[in-house]
Order: sequence, then structure tokens, then C-alpha cells
Amino acid sequence: MFIRWQARKLKKAKFGRGRAGDTAWTAILAESKRVDGRPVQQHIAYLGSITDSAMNLQTPAQRMFFYDHVMEQLAALKLAPKVRKAILEAIAKKVPAVTAADRRLVVKNRKALGL
Repeated sequence: MFIRWQARKLKKAKFGRGRAGDTAWTAILAESKRVDGRPVQQHIAYLGSITDSAMNLQTPAQRMFFYDHVMEQLAALKLAPKVRKAILEAIAKKVPAVTAADRRLVVKNRKALGL
């Protein structure tokens, strides 16, 4: 199994004040198989989406939301811990992982806003 990233161009940035176009990245879990002697990628599961503008923000809230969705999808698949770890490492190459300090910051900001 491997992560296949699909890119989709957006007309404007989803987050931040940029007017330039943005790119939405979708993480797809796929598996390579051979059908009639030819390699074919089989879609296993949609894991989540995030935009470039959300990844570039100083606040980790959007990355946390993305990773929470990914973890929920992986839990539903009931993968072996070794496979799950390899998938998360592959995702972390594109989207920086959320640390415990990042989570504390998000919770602190939400409390300050009264959420």
C-alpha cells in the first residue's frame, strides 16, 4: 500500500489573504496489483484533503483537523500497526505532523475564543 497524492487547482486561497491560486491535496490510500500482466493502482480509501495555504499557516489547527480525519479513516481500515505507521510517515513527508505542543496551542486558542 502507498499514498497517492491528487492535486486540484483552486482559483483563490482557502486560508490567509492571498488572492493567488491555491492547490488542494488529497491523500488516497492505494495498492498496486497486476491485472492481465499489467500494473494497476487500486483505490483503497480516501484519507483526507488539505490545501497549500492551510499547510503554510503558522497555526496548526488545519493540520490537526487533517490528521484527525486521516486517523479516523485509518482506524476504520483496521490496519496492522506497522502498516499504519508507514502510511503516517509517508503522509508526514508532505504534511508536517502535528505535535503535542501544536495540540496544546490549538486547545489554548479555542479556549481563548470561548469555543
